[in-house]
Amino acid sequence: MFPMLVMTGDVDNVFCSDQGVSKKTGESFGGKWIVQLRVNLPLRDSDGVRRRMMDLSTDNPEWFEARIDKRVSVPVGAMNGKSEPIFFILKGWRPSDDSVSIE
Repeated sequence: MFPMLVMTGDVDNVFCSDQGVSKKTGESFGGKWIVQLRVNLPLRDSDGVRRRMMDLSTDNPEWFEARIDKRVSVPVGAMNGKSEPIFFILKGWRPSDDSVSIE
């Protein structure tokens, strides 16, 4: 698989989000595993970077926990958010040494 977008960053944290129940519909929400990556976003008008923490939901928390403070690259998709794009790990991605580089 050759993804169009790849996000590279250092794994900072892996956690399970709080689970709740909607008062209107009674449906449960949350309870997903989240990985936080520290990424460097290049600035448009200079050679500098802006450091940012990106939250991505994952079905493979153990893989990321084993790589805390290490650099990883994962295939991501993006969708339009209210003020900025929302990124997510592609559903078909499964961790392997061939598909993701660790430095």
